[in-house]
Amino acid sequence: MKIIRLLVTLSSSVLLTSLLFQPSFVSYADSLEGKKCSTYKIPVSLAPDLPKEYNVVGKLCSKESLEGKTLQVLVHGFTMGKSYWDLPYQPEKYSYVNRQIQAGYVTFSLDRIGVGESDHPPGSKITVDSNAYVVQQVIEQLRSGMGGVKFSKLILVGHSLGSIISVAVAKNVDVDGLILTGMLHDMDPETVEYEVSHSQPANLDPKFKDENLPPDYLSIQYPARKKLFFYNADPALLELDDKELRQTGTTGELSTFGEYNDPNFAQGIDTPIFLVVGDKDPLLCNEQLPCTDGATIVNREKEYFSNPDTLLEGYVVKNASHNLTYERNAPDFFQAVLDWVNRKVGPKVK
Repeated sequence: MKIIRLLVTLSSSVLLTSLLFQPSFVSYADSLEGKKCSTYKIPVSLAPDLPKEYNVVGKLCSKESLEGKTLQVLVHGFTMGKSYWDLPYQPEKYSYVNRQIQAGYVTFSLDRIGVGESDHPPGSKITVDSNAYVVQQVIEQLRSGMGGVKFSKLILVGHSLGSIISVAVAKNVDVDGLILTGMLHDMDPETVEYEVSHSQPANLDPKFKDENLPPDYLSIQYPARKKLFFYNADPALLELDDKELRQTGTTGELSTFGEYNDPNFAQGIDTPIFLVVGDKDPLLCNEQLPCTDGATIVNREKEYFSNPDTLLEGYVVKNASHNLTYERNAPDFFQAVLDWVNRKVGPKVK
């Protein structure tokens, strides 16, 4: 059963119950020597015919010079935020950003529209389409350069819902590589139903009770979150996630997945694509939905992509669930991505 068709049915029940590198500039360095990050506020609209009345907040990180580097744009998943890519807990182990910039890449991780530090439009207006259009604007402005700095290449990296959004973006924007994590077309219907049924209005969640969010903003509390997203995570990191890191999603995101049930949705993307999942991901993997190795998941997905024999590769992280950066073997995930981008794209034009 296709995930998208199921989500349309389930989400209806939820509905019922010049890049402006300007004044918001902040720089800092963390435990990685030489790491420098700057935070930016970028004006965006939700559709081409609407004004740029909202802002998206993102973080640009690098070591040493930005000039001529390959940029990775990082798009997080449902009820996550930009911290998913740069966890503040033991960052030498759990920071995807640290591992990539150590190897010479530049990263830009954003809070998607409606999440974290970014503005919060009505949740019903935050759909997969509006998310994709917002990310497209971010990429266009990043490519316009910062203080005259131009990036040589751009890789789009998605997680879960962020992967679906990244596919939508890659159909309209040329990128040099596409990394899709925590996303396969066929998903376990019972686990999907469990996730949707445990997505409650965020204003009922103690973590978000003071944010005055409308009822079309959703959160997932523990223990459901643990069952869905984690397999072998450090309890201290899960506690940090519960108290500080987890974020919200919207009913608009759930109700628009159905637009992408079309088997031609990902067709026409002409760039190398890397699929990464954890073999213990309950949403994607079981006896009926095998995640044995990279070849297995590529075989599952090849009908959905153009030229899969030349463009599509896969990797399965063993003993890991959905949120790969949180698992104790997150470094295996980081290294697999690094090996692929080094081979397919490279950190800098020579």
